[in-house]
Amino acid sequence: MRRSLIDLFELPKDVILDLPRLTVLGREQLMIENHRGIAHFDAGCVVVGFRRGQMRIVGQDLRITSIDDEEILLNGSIDSIAFSPGRG
Repeated sequence: MRRSLIDLFELPKDVILDLPRLTVLGREQLMIENHRGIAHFDAGCVVVGFRRGQMRIVGQDLRITSIDDEEILLNGSIDSIAFSPGRG
């Protein structure tokens, strides 16, 4: 029912459902919004938590350019982005 109301009133799904929002610029930069923190970080892999799971970013020379409560800016050579569901 919640999704039907969101569609009916054209509300932003990422805000209402607390979904992650990703902005990818080529293979060089990734902005992640609505995160729950970093679970793992090294130059080849970053794991970011979300309300309903995690996201794994794999690449080379990965570095966190900025991070705050709302967004993470990641730079480097990004090879893949994969989601895994969480509990709840």
